[in-house]
Amino acid sequence: MTWNHRVIEHENADEKWWSIHEVYYNEDGSLLGYAESPAGVMWYEGEWPETQLRWLQKALDAPYLTEADFEKPSSQL
Repeated sequence: MTWNHRVIEHENADEKWWSIHEVYYNEDGSLLGYAESPAGVMWYEGEWPETQLRWLQKALDAPYLTEADFEKPSSQL
């Protein structure tokens, strides 16, 4: 299993919003799932957040996913 950060579009009857989540992939690269809570940036004393910020920027540069993408069989993605 691998993972990265991706933007996921969320929607309900009244609105749409986007957030960055950790997304998990099967060994064949198909979508497996995503973390329920959006990704945040944190670091420990003596560290700097550049690595986490680069990961989040990569998520913004990649095509956005939707919640429905995780409901489709991987052959339909």
